[in-house]
Amino acid sequence: MSYISRYDAWHTSEEIAAIWQIIDQQADVYYEELKGADGKSNTEAYEIAREKAFDEAKDTLDLLEMDRDEKIEQLVGVYKQAAAMKEGIEKEIKTFKKRAEHEEAVMKDIAELIRILTAGKAVKAPSFEVKYSTSHPVEIIAKDKLPLKYLRVELSKIAAESLPKELADYVKAYEPDKTLIKADIKAGLKVPGAMVVEKKNINIK
Repeated sequence: MSYISRYDAWHTSEEIAAIWQIIDQQADVYYEELKGADGKSNTEAYEIAREKAFDEAKDTLDLLEMDRDEKIEQLVGVYKQAAAMKEGIEKEIKTFKKRAEHEEAVMKDIAELIRILTAGKAVKAPSFEVKYSTSHPVEIIAKDKLPLKYLRVELSKIAAESLPKELADYVKAYEPDKTLIKADIKAGLKVPGAMVVEKKNINIK
């Protein structure tokens, strides 16, 4: 189905409203001509004037109403098509996410096997290269034991994903400031609830 401008139906409705306005104006003209003529009451004159004005504009009005209905029907079709496509894309995203999680688990298992086979030592060959590096990340053992100075206020992940920004800004969560924790531990300070660990990372090319 080709794209139909969402404004088309509104424009047609405006055209219909304009026709009705013309009918009202023309009916007023006919009413002025008919009132009091041939002993007609004002009510009878107005009804005749209104009917005459309507008959003159009826064909145009019918065409516009038909045009509007067709456009609305087309717009509804486009809307349903977009809704179905959105639903299909969301399902695909979930499927690919599950696949990615599965592949990530496979990668971790294979990396561990390579680590064992290489005994943690670098290996270089014409078709591949395995290297190792050491990092020292902060590991949070007990968040509730961290002193307040090591906690920073952040927008919680749930709030950020599910709430409008104007509401989410008021939903905060305390998160460990790992940069500050690491700096103090390196400086020789003890930080309750956290420690710096040594981690050996594998890089496969």
